Amino acid sequence: MIQSRQKGYSLLELAVVIVVAGVLLTAGAGLYVQRAEQARDVSHQALVAVAENAIQGFLFARARLPCPSTGSNGVENCQATMGELPYRSLGLAEPPLNTAGQPLRYAVYSQASVTSTQDAALTVLKDRLHPFFAASTPAVASAQALGNQNGLDFCQALVIAAGKAPSTRHLNVGQNDSNYVNVAYLLVNPGTRDSDGDGNLLDGLNSAMSDTSPRAEYPDRPADADYDDQVHAVYFSQLSQQMGCVNAMTPGAAHANALSAAAVMQQAMIEYREQLELIAFLAGADIAVATADTLKSVVDTAVTVAESATSVASAINSGGGLSGALVAAGLATGLAVVSLTATTAGLAFAIATAAISDENVSNFQAQEQALSAIRLRIDTNLKAADQAGLYE
Repeated sequence: MIQSRQKGYSLLELAVVIVVAGVLLTAGAGLYVQRAEQARDVSHQALVAVAENAIQGFLFARARLPCPSTGSNGVENCQATMGELPYRSLGLAEPPLNTAGQPLRYAVYSQASVTSTQDAALTVLKDRLHPFFAASTPAVASAQALGNQNGLDFCQALVIAAGKAPSTRHLNVGQNDSNYVNVAYLLVNPGTRDSDGDGNLLDGLNSAMSDTSPRAEYPDRPADADYDDQVHAVYFSQLSQQMGCVNAMTPGAAHANALSAAAVMQQAMIEYREQLELIAFLAGADIAVATADTLKSVVDTAVTVAESATSVASAINSGGGLSGALVAAGLATGLAVVSLTATTAGLAFAIATAAISDENVSNFQAQEQALSAIRLRIDTNLKAADQAGLYE
């Protein structure tokens, strides 16, 4: 009897098929996760772009950041620092929603101070930029409030905020109290599921965010089984760069420095002019002294001439017996004439010196007036630049 051979897969072949199928399924699952992550990132970036453009437009128009909305009406509430994106206040017809139909959470940094030069409440428009310059003579530099409120003051608020000590009481991103950084504002996309199972779509530190606990997760925290939120944070320096604050504030600082330099120079010129005026005064006094010396020499010469005449007459009457006195009288007359000549020359020199001194004072006063005009123009330009603001 002929036995028929059974057909089918051997155990080895079946094992190979299972391994190959497993590899394909694993690769497919990985590719699916990768594509899902990419789609998630693209969706988040598009959502953030809409919000960012609206926030930037608001900031450029009002020179401050918007306050969050604490209700569903999309209107900002400046009593709060955390809530939802205030889409109506930002000019949007409807709130930007993620793929699960959830709105973006929004939070903003606010550290107010009664001293405007220390105020970092980014949702408040305030005159914070007080240039440091010398506004008077003698030149004493101090911070000067110019009374304008615009984008330059917001730029200064970013400078102030960046210079403050790190604070857990103000908006920050991080992991704990020893690993965090303060930020200007942030947006949180709550994802599509309650990954950590706490009954809130927000996961991790994001779920506990409040005005008294203003901390979100780091933006680079990856998604995992317990976390599918996405955080977009904007840092102080980043926002300053986006607004062009450095380029806008540099001319104002240069104006202030130039104005201070002009004030110092003007004070030095005032003191130098006073020295020139003193020299001119002394030159005038020298004229008076030289005039007195000349008059005295004239009188002395006259007396000497008179005495010489008397000596001549006496010598004639004596028949030559007093010829020695006659010689002495002649010498005295000659010396008197020499003295008169010298004092006259001294008077001429004093008059010339006084004229030069007066001319120096006059010329220097003209230079001083020119510097005053320059200083006035610098002051005008400084105030005009501060009034113009960031985008004029």
